[in-house]
Amino acid sequence: MSYISRQPIYYPKSVSCEVKENNGQTVLWISGEYGTWFYRLPINTNVYKISLTSAHIHITINKFYNIHKYYYKTAYKFSMPTLAAQLSLLSVIFRRMIVGAGVGFKKYLRVRGVGYKFEVINLRLKAKVGFTHLIQKQLPSEFFIKFSRKSKVIRFRSKSLTKLTGVLSNIRGQKKPDVYKGKGIRYKHDPVRRKPGGKQKSKTAGKKKKKKAKAPDAKKPRRFRPIRKIKKI
Repeated sequence: MSYISRQPIYYPKSVSCEVKENNGQTVLWISGEYGTWFYRLPINTNVYKISLTSAHIHITINKFYNIHKYYYKTAYKFSMPTLAAQLSLLSVIFRRMIVGAGVGFKKYLRVRGVGYKFEVINLRLKAKVGFTHLIQKQLPSEFFIKFSRKSKVIRFRSKSLTKLTGVLSNIRGQKKPDVYKGKGIRYKHDPVRRKPGGKQKSKTAGKKKKKKAKAPDAKKPRRFRPIRKIKKI
């Protein structure tokens, strides 16, 4: 059994959990303020089981499986790593379901640019981001939306993290932030690497090479012109 699945999973009082069985199949129901989740376990699973207490969910392996694993080590040598991975994934899924149903996952979108803004009418998002047309996107009914004062920042809250990230990444892809000015749609804490704009001359190219002045030579001795002889006529 993995280390993650051994730890009990806590759920608060605002979230209600139930385990129901139907035709040999166990179903875990988790309901809260932002919606309900259910997870169906495989039919007739005799390896592990789920139990509930007042504030925790426990995942335990049956004793019969542990006895078989002890006496038939060679047969269970390759099945144990896969089982540990399955149980750890199961515990992570349960934790995400509890957070989504009780508190919800939230993400922010914001626009940057002159005249850029958001607008939502009947769960239809319209974004004005410098195009001749408006960017429109139909939002799921389970989304909870809140605007800022100038309609440039929106907070989205939902029980499903995968659906939330998928929708927001699609909206952001319609107008990605500009590399030079940073205009466009981005997340709240979205690191955008910007390039320096305009033509910039390098320091070496702007300067002309100056000729080195030669050192003054030493004074040469003065030469006297020879006196020309006057020819007699």
